[in-house]
Amino acid sequence: MTHCNPVRSALARHALLAAGTAVALGCTAHAQVTRGWALPASGTAGTAGNWNPAGVPSALDDLFFAHPSAYTVTFGVNVPTSNWMWVDQGAVIFRFNSPHTNTLGFRVFGGAAAEFQSGSFTTSSLSVPYSPGHPGAGAIEITGAGTLVTSGVGTPYASSYGPCDVQDNGTLIVSAGADLVSTRASVGSAATTSPGPNRPALFRVTGAGSTASISGELSLDMLDNTCTLEVLSGGSVTCGSLGFAGRDNTTSVVTLSGNSMLNAGTGIVGASGASVLNTTTSISVGAGSTMNLTGDFADNPGYSTSGAVSVSGTFQAAAFRSNGMDVNITANGVASLVADNGGEAILRCQDVLVNGAAAGQTP
Repeated sequence: MTHCNPVRSALARHALLAAGTAVALGCTAHAQVTRGWALPASGTAGTAGNWNPAGVPSALDDLFFAHPSAYTVTFGVNVPTSNWMWVDQGAVIFRFNSPHTNTLGFRVFGGAAAEFQSGSFTTSSLSVPYSPGHPGAGAIEITGAGTLVTSGVGTPYASSYGPCDVQDNGTLIVSAGADLVSTRASVGSAATTSPGPNRPALFRVTGAGSTASISGELSLDMLDNTCTLEVLSGGSVTCGSLGFAGRDNTTSVVTLSGNSMLNAGTGIVGASGASVLNTTTSISVGAGSTMNLTGDFADNPGYSTSGAVSVSGTFQAAAFRSNGMDVNITANGVASLVADNGGEAILRCQDVLVNGAAAGQTP
C-alpha cells in the first residue's frame, strides 16, 4: 500500500471538487480520495450521498469542507477515522457520537470556523494556520461538557504546524466545560514568516469546568504581532512551561479573571540563545484568580523587554528575574516568591508598585 500525502493547495482541491472530480493525491496503489462535503446543509458523515465524490469516507480519505454556510456534520461508528480534515470556508459544527481519530491533522483556514460540540476527537495537529489568500479570521471552538479534543497523537503531516497551533488572526476557544489536551501549544509561534502587523492570535479558555492541559510548552510569540492567552470565568490552564516573546516586536498578553487558574512549570521571556528586541510581556491576574509557576519567571540579560505583571489575585513563582518589567500589586493582590531547592527566593524587576505607590528599584 502506498501512502499518499495531501500536497495540493486547498484552492486547487476545491476547484477539482467543484468540478466533481475525485482527487487522488499522488496515489498509485490505493484509492485514497479527497471527499468534499456535498450539502449546503447539515447531514451525517456516514451517508455516501453527502460527499463529492459519493461514498462513505474510509480511514485513507481526506475530508474537505468548503460551503460558505453554517451547518452540522455528525460522525458515528461507520466513519471512525479520517486521514486529513480541513475547513476552507463557512462554519462547520462537528459532532461525534463515537470517538473519531484524524491521522494527519485538522486545519481551519482564514475566514472559516469549526466548532467541536460533542464527543471525542483525536488528531495529530489542530491548527488555525497562516493562510495567505484566505482573508479574515479563522476560528476553532471546543465547547460543552463532555467534549474532548486531543492533539499531538501521531506525527503531523507538515512539521511547521505543531500539535496545537493558532496564528494569523486566528482564535482557539475552549468553553462551557469542554477539554483540550495537547503535547504542545503555540499562539502565533509556528509562523515561519511574519504575517505582518495587526494579525493577532488568541487562545481563550473560558467557563467553569473548561480546561486546557498542555504537557509541554505553551508559547506566545509571533513576529510583529500580539499573541494573547485568556483564562476567564472559572477556566483552567496547565502547562509544562510558558514561553513569551520569542521573536522581535512581539507583544505577549496573559489575562486571568473570574476565579480562573493558570499553572505552569516556568515562564521564559525570549528565545533560547537568541537576541530578541522590542518585546512586551503583560500579565494581569484578576481578583480571585491564581497564576502559579512552580519554577522561575525569567528573561535573559540583554533582551529588550518591557511590560508588567499586575496582580489583584494571586501570583506565585520560585523566582522573578526580569530586567525590564514592573510588578504592580493592587487591591487585595498577593505576589509571593517561594524558595527553590537552593533555598533562594529571587526578585529582580524594573519597579514594584503597591496600590500605585512606587516601592523603588528592586535589586
